Amino acid sequence: MLRDPETYAGQRIELASADPTPAQMADAFTAALGRPVRHETYPPSAIGNDDMRAMWEFFNREGYQVDIPALHEAHPDIAWTPYAAWARSLVAG
Repeated sequence: MLRDPETYAGQRIELASADPTPAQMADAFTAALGRPVRHETYPPSAIGNDDMRAMWEFFNREGYQVDIPALHEAHPDIAWTPYAAWARSLVAG
């Protein structure tokens, strides 16, 4: 999109490479780190930052909705990164 902005001008395109559940995210980091990582939930009222609280309320209420297979099919030239690979890349530095 940055390389060919005219093609995408005026369009809204959601970007997502994967849609893991919180438990799958914890599993990916467990594998990447080689030690247990667990998913925990907290009530939004426990989040002190207003912006972070609003983000998590949105995720808990409606969430981020992307048709990932359709997105990937529409853009086959993009090297989409699976969540577990992304987690490994963070750990590897």
